[in-house]
Amino acid sequence: MTTIINTPPSSTEDSSAGLVIGIIFGVLIVVLFLVFGLPYLRGRTYSQVPAPAESNGTTVNVTVPATSPVPTGSATP
Repeated sequence: MTTIINTPPSSTEDSSAGLVIGIIFGVLIVVLFLVFGLPYLRGRTYSQVPAPAESNGTTVNVTVPATSPVPTGSATP
């Protein structure tokens, strides 16, 4: 009796999951470059502290009016 061994053909189909991951990674790199890379290349820094105003000899006097104490009242249930 003859034994037949049927081997399946090699699969050449791809699920394209690698392509999707590559595209997401590429978009992430571009966004990070736009957010951090361009300001760095231009020499700008993002600081939360405002720059001090230039003094040209002008004096500003601010008077804050006295406030009366806020009545608390008694809370009765």
